[in-house]
Amino acid sequence: MVIIMEFLYFKILYCKRHRHIQMLFRRGYFMLREKMSKAVKGLTAIVLAAICVAGSGEAAYAANGYGGEYYGFDLNYHESAKCEKADGWSNGDMFRNCTWRAGNVNFNDGKMLLSITNDPYGNTPYAGGEYRSKEYFGYGRYDVRMKPIKNDGVVSSFFTYTGPTDGTRWDEIDIEFLGKNTTQVQFNYYTNGVGNHEYVYNLGFDAAQSFHTYSFIWERSKITWCVDGKAVYTATRDIPVTPGKIMMNAWPGVGVDDWLQAYDGRTGLVAEYDWASYTSLSKYYNSIQNNNDSGSQAGNGLVSGKTYFINSKLNSKCPAVE
Repeated sequence: MVIIMEFLYFKILYCKRHRHIQMLFRRGYFMLREKMSKAVKGLTAIVLAAICVAGSGEAAYAANGYGGEYYGFDLNYHESAKCEKADGWSNGDMFRNCTWRAGNVNFNDGKMLLSITNDPYGNTPYAGGEYRSKEYFGYGRYDVRMKPIKNDGVVSSFFTYTGPTDGTRWDEIDIEFLGKNTTQVQFNYYTNGVGNHEYVYNLGFDAAQSFHTYSFIWERSKITWCVDGKAVYTATRDIPVTPGKIMMNAWPGVGVDDWLQAYDGRTGLVAEYDWASYTSLSKYYNSIQNNNDSGSQAGNGLVSGKTYFINSKLNSKCPAVE
């Protein structure tokens, strides 16, 4: 199986006809290696799906989106039933100096801390932290309250992602903070592995100094990004369609100095996350129409008061989705 994987990786890597597939498969390849010992059968299906994408330009839609109205991440502690810590692998390419380590995802004083350190096992010079949901989520509103890292060469992020390891095409929606200038936030998205939709928004404050809430509302025809409940940018072209996992990570880049500036090797850097959440479009519409709705979520066992209280307050501020 390892030999087959290596062959497919280099076969696609040097296929000039499908450059967007090269990017997609490069990221998926390193994640696949992590999962080999756990799911050989699943790996076979994933590889077949990736071959299908490379050969035809079409994607399998294997990921099913969460069917509930609300899903909250209080981030007070590790909720292993809902989320997992990335551990022991690297995405390669611009991530190749960094290995994800479970020890770089910690919880303290009601916050999740994603840290950048020296890699304790020496696989790469540095280690980063990544936390991701087990569920997949589709159209809806996504919120995070966070404080990113301020340091050249570093990224702190909140995003949705699905790709070859999930048996799907690469669809992604991003909120990214580049540590070189945390008075700005970058929005981006990928549809079937095609990106280049970056938009940089000037915040008017330094995001690394205090917590703020960043959101995007994803619907079939557009994505609207919000900062502290205010809509600041909308994209309407080639919108992603595939449900993805909610992910948060912090990492140092390499070979992308024109984008991130050169990383200076500083460690002990920490991005802080207070809470995150997903709200279905139907729930979001109803919240806007009825701001006094308490929206009790106790029945689903997924949400505590912290996330839903803050999220419901913000629902009256972000624009209604048409």
